[in-house]
Amino acid sequence: MTTIRVILTIAALMIAGSAWSATWFFDMGTADSKVWEGATQVTSATLYSADAGYGWESLDGVSDQVRVWEEMGARRGSPAPPDMWSNAITEDTVLGTQDSRFLVDIPDGDYNVYLLAGTSDRNRYQYWDFDVSLPGATAQVQAEGAFQYTPLRMRTTVTGGQLAVGLTPRSKWLVSCLIIYDDADAAQVAGDIIAPLEEWTFFLPPAVQEEMTFQPMPDPGDEPPITEEDVDRG
Repeated sequence: MTTIRVILTIAALMIAGSAWSATWFFDMGTADSKVWEGATQVTSATLYSADAGYGWESLDGVSDQVRVWEEMGARRGSPAPPDMWSNAITEDTVLGTQDSRFLVDIPDGDYNVYLLAGTSDRNRYQYWDFDVSLPGATAQVQAEGAFQYTPLRMRTTVTGGQLAVGLTPRSKWLVSCLIIYDDADAAQVAGDIIAPLEEWTFFLPPAVQEEMTFQPMPDPGDEPPITEEDVDRG
């Protein structure tokens, strides 16, 4: 690959994955599901190519799934929230049954890596247990069934112009999103992407929060006087 092609590939990745200088943001899921604003869509069919500069090293054992939770339901005749409130990241995921690697062409240097793992599909009786491996760092993810999301924050050093994110399952692995960013973009990524994503994932979506009203606890009033009967009773 010529020097000019390398420069063009890097520039295309930065524009596609992020509005910042050195950030790559991948939303993992299905071809028809929503994509978080500013993210690059990755599905189980996204095979790595030098032209794209990112993708799965192999598609063996890789699949994807989606289940959207956006509407109130009913239980025993009363309004009830869904099992979870999904968003463009959490409504879908890519998962696998074999050792896999997600490859990203990226300039050499030190980077932060944020990975969110979880699924909105029920996957009853499924126990997720896998390792995420980067150059110089490994983390384990363990979760049961659905609606449990595990955020990983890791550091790595890229050499050779490519980062390989390894996924090693003891049962199965799954990834909802992947963000790679340098220290110069860290504060902006944390404030503009990670913070609102985690608030929605672990608390409530903004639209639902706006509909809620705070109800303070009622004034309990004065404590009743202690009677002789109370004293005798101890």
